[in-house]
Amino acid sequence: MCNAQFTRCGMAAAALAACALAAPVFAQMHEGGHGKPESDRPSGASAHQHGAHQHGAPPPTGHTDDGQHGQHGQHGQHGQHGQHGQHGQHGAAGVDKRASAAREVPRNRAAGGAEPALPYLPPPTKEALEAAFPDLGVFDLREHMRGPLIGHLLFDRLEWMPEADEPQGALEVDGWLGYDFNRLWLRADGAWHDGSWEQARAELHYGRAFARWWEALIGLRRDDGEGQSPRHWLGVGIQGLAPYWLETELTAYFTEGQQALELELEREFLITNRLILQGVIEAGAHLRDEPQQLIGAGLTEGEAGLRLRYLIKREFAPYIGWQWERAFGDSADLIEAAGGETSESVFVAGLRVWF
Repeated sequence: MCNAQFTRCGMAAAALAACALAAPVFAQMHEGGHGKPESDRPSGASAHQHGAHQHGAPPPTGHTDDGQHGQHGQHGQHGQHGQHGQHGQHGAAGVDKRASAAREVPRNRAAGGAEPALPYLPPPTKEALEAAFPDLGVFDLREHMRGPLIGHLLFDRLEWMPEADEPQGALEVDGWLGYDFNRLWLRADGAWHDGSWEQARAELHYGRAFARWWEALIGLRRDDGEGQSPRHWLGVGIQGLAPYWLETELTAYFTEGQQALELELEREFLITNRLILQGVIEAGAHLRDEPQQLIGAGLTEGEAGLRLRYLIKREFAPYIGWQWERAFGDSADLIEAAGGETSESVFVAGLRVWF
């Protein structure tokens, strides 16, 4: 019985001792504003008064705050009251600094009228720029970053017609020389029959890239052939890669007494890594009639072809194919009147080579 009572008394005494030790800490957190925003804390004067009332001292007056806080600090060496006094002093000092800064801002603006201007910095002189960016000489990389001069030559069609009664063939060449944005383009094509060129054409253009896959062209074209006098044209056009991987060439030609427009579309289908099917469609139109050239105004001619090639090497590929040509409109009438054929379909075989 006595032991039980003694145990209960001991537990009660321990609980009272714990509460006594925790009371100053909770009081300090409540009075000092721990865990609260600064806006919830008392102002400097309120902090001093509150600290003084907690210690039983009279409220501070005038500039006696520093002395009273010093006394609180001395007495606080023996307990928690000193810590509370020191915390109140630091809080009051921070509030006083912010208040003095707030008072200084309108005073400065009222005196000056506006914010002070930044110091004037003159533009750099030529000598200063040369000193900051000296000539690198052989180490200047701008020429190397522009890209090297490169070229490409493609014999797209070196073909003949095995079914023809007499030897016949065709040639088409495309090539360019230049840089990424500026190039010199060469185009040439023609048809030969029985050892002589029935018709031949050569073009030289300057090309300038104006978009990611497109470039503008301007240049000269020369037409020649058996029994024909040479004829020169001014060519202006564009070429590039249209949606769905259509290689497109659209060119307008101008010469004395005649204007022409030509369109070529080409698409390649990858059957395997080495077997490729190439489809080509071409169309041409003229603005005026030229009976001596068997040309009528409007749509004059069209071509379509399919060629299947096998890549022995990327640079060398034999092919077989089919070619269809037809004249239209007034041009067809003029050809028929001259005893010619307005439509022709032939089987072709040839080589595709590039360097």
